[in-house]
Amino acid sequence: MLKEEIVKSLNRSVRSVSNCLKLVPMDKLDYKPHEKSFTLKELIEHILGGEYGFAIGVITGDWERKAKIDTSSVEGMLKALEDNHQKTLKAIEPLSDDELASKDITTPWGAKAKLGTMLFEASEHTAHHRTQLFWYLKLLDIPVDTGTIYG
Repeated sequence: MLKEEIVKSLNRSVRSVSNCLKLVPMDKLDYKPHEKSFTLKELIEHILGGEYGFAIGVITGDWERKAKIDTSSVEGMLKALEDNHQKTLKAIEPLSDDELASKDITTPWGAKAKLGTMLFEASEHTAHHRTQLFWYLKLLDIPVDTGTIYG
């Protein structure tokens, strides 16, 4: 049951990121709303690698994810999103609900929780940056609304 809920949450996050990625203006990848912000390209790369990198980190303890992300086209970004999502689901598949509910995890930055809770955090992390992407699009005058995220 726990694993099923985690997978549902991750699937929802990926679907809504996909909706936003389809609207990315390829000529604006260098855009950033503030000098301390990610560029649009950096934000997309972070989102595309984040779910899998976070999930593998909490499952295996290996936090080093430096895979090259294709941001040369919307199609490439959508493929990277789906490929990394499928790798995440494959990594979660062998985990039991008992393991998800009982295994203690500590991240490199000191957060402590059960494995299942941490995997929900992967979905929450994606949602956080998806909303950031939504606002980048809005600031670029791309027509987005609540349905873009939740549709």
